Amino acid sequence: MYAHNCYSCNTLNALKINSTEINRVENSWIEILSNGHKYTMGAVYRHTHQNINDFTRLLDQNLCQLANTRDPCVIVGDLNIDLCKYSTHGPTMDYINNMLSNNFLPYIIMPTHFRDNYNMSISVLKIRKSRSGPA
Repeated sequence: MYAHNCYSCNTLNALKINSTEINRVENSWIEILSNGHKYTMGAVYRHTHQNINDFTRLLDQNLCQLANTRDPCVIVGDLNIDLCKYSTHGPTMDYINNMLSNNFLPYIIMPTHFRDNYNMSISVLKIRKSRSGPA
């Protein structure tokens, strides 16, 4: 992940999702400080044909840590989870419900990949805006 040198950045190793046998994932998390404001950014690539339930569980651990802050957070990447299957695939539904329950809203809602008469939405841009009041 790249952040321009005009920003103060810290790597957030505590948020790194470790790959497992059934969940290969590459990710990077940073905190950006700019003009007195703090932002958390995560870039995530989940390899194809990996266990969605395991990934959702591991990601939820990060989301729980992030829930304790009021800072805005952006998660971008390619998760290889077809969001178009929300209503027909249990693990996809669980992933989306988990993100929504942690106040992360999708900003990509149209298909992002097109294959042989089938459209998929597997890229992600999720944003949790800053919250007012106590964390």
